[in-house]
Amino acid sequence: MSDIAGLPAPLPANFTSANQRAVPAAQIQAAARDFTAVAYTELLSPIFATVDNSDGPFGGGAGERAFAPMWIAEIAKHMAQEDENGRGMGLTNIVAAQMEKMAQVKKAGKP
Repeated sequence: MSDIAGLPAPLPANFTSANQRAVPAAQIQAAARDFTAVAYTELLSPIFATVDNSDGPFGGGAGERAFAPMWIAEIAKHMAQEDENGRGMGLTNIVAAQMEKMAQVKKAGKP
């Protein structure tokens, strides 16, 4: 039973979850790419928020405010892309390597 009402009791020590199974490298790479894209989106958002487009040819407005976050997210997705030779911004492969290490530690049963 749990000490905090409403939370489940801790799992037994011999419990094996689906997270302890081998994770395919392609799945790790995709997760790393998605994570990196979100990180780049968060880094780029304040930069684009400081740009004043009100005097530009399209004049900014509600449409720009509505679509700017989607545009920034697409830029971030492209920044997160890396090929098999490691060409790209570099962060995705670093994140994927760390996720691979974490998966191997979980598979070995270490905390």
